[in-house]
Amino acid sequence: MTKNIKRNYIFAICVLSILLAISAIYNFMGGFKFDNLMNLNAVVGDDVIIKLNSTGAQSKALAISGASLPNDTIKQNIQITLPNIDTTNLVLRAKVLLGDGNVAISGFDLWELDENDNYYYFKDQIYQNQTVGMASEIKLADEISLNKNKIYYVNIIVELFYAEGLNL
Repeated sequence: MTKNIKRNYIFAICVLSILLAISAIYNFMGGFKFDNLMNLNAVVGDDVIIKLNSTGAQSKALAISGASLPNDTIKQNIQITLPNIDTTNLVLRAKVLLGDGNVAISGFDLWELDENDNYYYFKDQIYQNQTVGMASEIKLADEISLNKNKIYYVNIIVELFYAEGLNL
């Protein structure tokens, strides 16, 4: 074999080895990230308790199969535990999303949907360390389109903030 051909083979082997190493690292990191993500989330239907630590926001993601249909109503117990802080002038609100669309909740009369911002507001007085029921069911929107071979996430966002300047 000539020197040129040997050089070309060595170059090709080096490039392929580097690509193989990059691919292995990428696959390892992707699997690690996916595994951690699945450990942090629950599945739709599991009981959910969202614990707020102070004023601010907290969220929870629930995995849902793409085989779910538009207008499906799914049993979903969602509870919110308030922190041990003075709750005077605090507002508790929540939003439930699937992709870009809102998900309706039902089961508790103490939450009211504000159509302007699509948040559910807790209508009753809130207290330190109180656990508030948010939903016993969620209902998927009728215009939702899911791929049955994919997993989606229902995201629950809960916020606790001071009501100063709000007209509630």
